[in-house]
Amino acid sequence: MKLTYPACFYPCEEKKGGFTVEVPDLPGCVSEGDTLAEAILMGTDAASGWVLDELEDGKPVPKASPLENIIPDPGGFVSMLVLDMDAYAEKYGEKAQADKAEKSESTDKEAEEKTEVKSFEDAKEELESLARQQQYTQLRLETLLIKFRSEANFKFTDETLQKRYETIVANIEKQAADEEAARQTQSNENQPAEENNQETGDTAE
Repeated sequence: MKLTYPACFYPCEEKKGGFTVEVPDLPGCVSEGDTLAEAILMGTDAASGWVLDELEDGKPVPKASPLENIIPDPGGFVSMLVLDMDAYAEKYGEKAQADKAEKSESTDKEAEEKTEVKSFEDAKEELESLARQQQYTQLRLETLLIKFRSEANFKFTDETLQKRYETIVANIEKQAADEEAARQTQSNENQPAEENNQETGDTAE
């Protein structure tokens, strides 16, 4: 389904060469661009989103006013925007978003289920591959990196993955240090009590 709506274009006072675009038939539908061509694209995108929201809410599509009935404010001009609603809905509609979410969830689940790897090199290769595809999850990342954290020094080629690795390792080391400190504190607290009990026993004898 394709729709056309008249739109008013006004030169931007803040941006030289830029334009603000308003669609009178779609209340509140306003956008802008650094150039006229960009303003047309941005206006078309904003209008398509406005109409799609109405359609998904079960509301009727607003009728477009005749071009001659649209009188812009001084300094502005009127042009038509063409909306390809089928293409827009396929890319941004609720069904499209649901399909993307389902696909992402399925991908995450598959990645998390692959918990068994034969070696560190296998884990590193998998993470590098997932990083390139931007499909790795925090859970999968932690599972593999914690399992192989004792390997020799290495660096991932993916900077984001490397930073996450370093953060995870630092957290592991901090947690281990905190646990050791807590055990040491507990041991120091128990020692006087044990000595006191020993002295009491000696006295009783």
